[in-house]
Amino acid sequence: DAIANLADHKSAKGKAKDALKGVLDSMKAEYDANNSDKKYTDASWKAFTDAYKAAMDELATADAARLGALKTALETAKKNLVAAGGREHRARRERKSKTVRYSQDRTERTR
Repeated sequence: DAIANLADHKSAKGKAKDALKGVLDSMKAEYDANNSDKKYTDASWKAFTDAYKAAMDELATADAARLGALKTALETAKKNLVAAGGREHRARRERKSKTVRYSQDRTERTR
């Protein structure tokens, strides 16, 4: 039984490793382009590259559960890339601008 369980464990790790490798391979060209065209916001690009690097760093050593978590994190980071100058980016910038103006108004009123 122990040998069968070990074989199943290796099988699960192998499957998880193959799945993560497939995701990494599918995103490699975009990662290698390094956002040189500034297509995405810096913050969302950093989250994507951090997830990509973590997956690459742990691909050979992580267990099946960790490989699955890395795959999910990378897919989420890719899905959450925000287009620079896009509607969502403009909305965030506007909210930040309002916060700064509000803070400045409060500071001026307390003087």
